[in-house]
Amino acid sequence: MRIIALISLLFFVGISVRLVMSFLPDKESSLPQKDHFAENFAWRDLFSQDLAAWNTWLGKPYQPLSLLGSKNEKLSEQLGLNYDPLGVFTLVEEDGKKTLRITGQVSGGLITKEEFDDYHFSVKYRWGEKIWPNTLGQDRKDSGILIHCFGPPGGVYRYWMKSVEYQIRDTHAGDLWVLDTLADAPVERRKSEKGTFFYHYHIDSPLRMITECAMSQVKPKTSNTWNQADIYTKGNSAVYLINGRVSMVLTNIRKLHEDGGAPLHKGLIQLQSAGAEIFFQEAQIRPLKKFPTKFQELIDQITTETTASH
Repeated sequence: MRIIALISLLFFVGISVRLVMSFLPDKESSLPQKDHFAENFAWRDLFSQDLAAWNTWLGKPYQPLSLLGSKNEKLSEQLGLNYDPLGVFTLVEEDGKKTLRITGQVSGGLITKEEFDDYHFSVKYRWGEKIWPNTLGQDRKDSGILIHCFGPPGGVYRYWMKSVEYQIRDTHAGDLWVLDTLADAPVERRKSEKGTFFYHYHIDSPLRMITECAMSQVKPKTSNTWNQADIYTKGNSAVYLINGRVSMVLTNIRKLHEDGGAPLHKGLIQLQSAGAEIFFQEAQIRPLKKFPTKFQELIDQITTETTASH
């Protein structure tokens, strides 16, 4: 009898516990979208739903309408948001994978609809053949990955957003450009043959405030070969890599004084169209709880100086 009574008691307790638990909110579903992302450390494919996760922004076309093969009068003006009549941004298939083709025919960008902070972004890229004459006076292959984007689309040069750029060129990659923002990086100040000064990244150099650009010393692979670009960012620090090699370490990323001067640690991501054909593949992102130890050591090294030089 005692055994039967014990079994009955355990059965009753089990039902009671399940009944109580059924009224409690589900932990996973009750988390807000951002926290759910932060707890999920798996890679997220940003091309998985075609381009549904992205907006487009295009400025004014470089060339006259007659050369663009279109009679659309709107093409003489800034094209703006989600209007891409020339097919500057398209998904194609290459090696059995979804691949973003950016023709570069008009400057602008493909912009995520979602903001991100504390993440590892990874993407492969390779150059196409076409270089378009453009209003920026460039005749070489140029593109970039813009992070921490904020403000209106086309807020910088009427093409891009205020942001921090991982610059991509055919001869070098992983450079730092600040687009109406500021950041600090360890750089050497050098003088060009024309007498102008420019900065080159070197981890043992003094920490300086970057108001325009700092050049990487890592060379990418040849133009028609896939290169791997990685960006680790946490708080207002970031580490750039090209093909597994560190090309830039930056910290104290922030807005300009006129934008409040606050630390800049989150924003949209923009893939740049800038006058040259380029292909992107395997664009992925995952949350970053903390920097890998080797990168944190680099950040700790450069932040031992409390004030960056000009």
